[in-house]
Amino acid sequence: MNNVCPIDVVRVQSSILKEDTHECKECAVPATAVNIEPHHGDDAVWSLSICTETGLAKSEQKFIACDSFAPCDAVRVDCKMGAAADGEILALYQHKEWWMRPAWCSTTAHIPFGTQLLLWRRKDHDGSVWWNAVLAICDADFRTDIRGDAQGIEFVVSSNRMGMTHIAATLGFMSVAATPYLAVQACVSAAAGHTGISTRRQKPFPENLSGLGWCTWDSLGQNVNERNIIEKMQEFHKLGVPISWVLIDDGWSDVDRSRQKLRSFDADPERFPQGLRHTVDVLRKQFGVKHVGVWQAFQGYWNGIDPDGPIASTLGDCLARRRDGVLVPGPMRNQAARFWGDWDSALEKQGVDFLKVDSQGSIAVMTMGQESFGAATIGRHQGLEDASNCMGGTIINCMAMTPENFWHSERAQVIRTSDDFLPRSPESLDEHIIQNAYCSLLLGQLYYPDWDMFWSEHPYAWASALARVFSGGPVYCSDALGHTNASVLRSIVGDDGKVLHPDSPGVPVEQSLLNDPRLSDTPLGIRAPFGDREMTLYIGLRKQDEQHVRLVADAPVTVYGPAEGAVSRLCESQHADFRLAYGQALLVDIPRRHAEGVIAG
Repeated sequence: MNNVCPIDVVRVQSSILKEDTHECKECAVPATAVNIEPHHGDDAVWSLSICTETGLAKSEQKFIACDSFAPCDAVRVDCKMGAAADGEILALYQHKEWWMRPAWCSTTAHIPFGTQLLLWRRKDHDGSVWWNAVLAICDADFRTDIRGDAQGIEFVVSSNRMGMTHIAATLGFMSVAATPYLAVQACVSAAAGHTGISTRRQKPFPENLSGLGWCTWDSLGQNVNERNIIEKMQEFHKLGVPISWVLIDDGWSDVDRSRQKLRSFDADPERFPQGLRHTVDVLRKQFGVKHVGVWQAFQGYWNGIDPDGPIASTLGDCLARRRDGVLVPGPMRNQAARFWGDWDSALEKQGVDFLKVDSQGSIAVMTMGQESFGAATIGRHQGLEDASNCMGGTIINCMAMTPENFWHSERAQVIRTSDDFLPRSPESLDEHIIQNAYCSLLLGQLYYPDWDMFWSEHPYAWASALARVFSGGPVYCSDALGHTNASVLRSIVGDDGKVLHPDSPGVPVEQSLLNDPRLSDTPLGIRAPFGDREMTLYIGLRKQDEQHVRLVADAPVTVYGPAEGAVSRLCESQHADFRLAYGQALLVDIPRRHAEGVIAG
């Protein structure tokens, strides 16, 4: 293989806010400001970095204003792709303020702004096939996004803060490898080493999330209370469903509900009249629940912290005030550690032993203009993770699919990898599944992916349950009272009370990577290793027509589905055809040593 970096720099431009006219001016940046070099001597991984400044102030006197970079789109590095893609280009991009999804692009002009990962295949003249990956990152202060145009791709560098006069940052990493998974892994490993965070392989899966869980959100919403929690647990108990852990989602805490601000670290006294400790004790003693977690917001609550409440009066020096007066936890590690330390130690005394920290992508929005992307997140994540040690350090990062968060959360084990599951909209299954499966290519290298909760009584319950098992992350339902299919839930729990977890998170099979599985004749395939077994889960996601899977076995294969209870066994040299309607699932199980002995198409 002739290792050549997948991109070449063509042009560099900057957006400068002029100190005298306050206008934004486009300026050329010397090409020498940008550097592409092999990463630590690896001839198949490259880093892209930039070092530039706005120029000297008109005076050496520091109180004189000078030109500065625009907080958004400060610098743009235009690049061309070194070799044409063989097929479509997969882009993982941020489509909302805190969520990502895949896009399949026939040309670079279709690559959307906010792209964090590009993956494409190329064929050399000798017929060999290589995979190229390009990954944008968020460095200490500066976040980089990718977008495409007719000429190639553009790295867009932003700080989120006014007044920045100097940019020195790594923008991303590029790699070439024989498989798409190795290409992505090479980029992510290099980026994690650069930003100083742990990869998933360096973190054990949280033991307190190893069983089947139940979350209050899609059953009780923000109207959660102790009585309704206990009613549902009584029903699970009667049905013989072994719930190992419970997550009390948004609505439990003491907040000003009209202003959406956090008042104190206590539970809502009307909803939990005997305190959170009583609820936790009932769950554990009466229903055998082993672990209980609660929901928190990264900024305290949706609109921050109540300036007239007890938190503001006792922890004022740990808080930061936005220009509009909104209070949020302070950006420094010691500030965040004290804020979260007081809250989490109070929760630990109530018997809580894990956390879901939501709305993480909001913090850069709430501090826009005042704090850089790094300043808004690094210290806050460090303080949060320091404080969580009192309860074992288990955190589910949520609404955190933004690079300033997932590149700066050093120790958290779990991250949500999609927008919310919408159980009352069954037609949303395809969007939910593709977000999780494809975003796990990137985020599954750093965290255990959380594919969100599901309903066991649902038109596509079986596919949803299996998909969560393949996720490699926590598996939990959110069933409402009177609406549980116990057989679905019992089927995914082992005799030891734990849910079967793969050795690594499930990701799309190679045949699914460069095709939108909602439009393809072949359904989405998700592969994952389970000990000495290699399993592939196919899910029908095309609404108009059935999708087709043909299996050709060169080794013994067991196939489950698509009809409920159906089991097929293929011997060597046999083949079988299956058709999947929307929401149907097909599970293919083969000994791992023969994993290459099945051809699916």
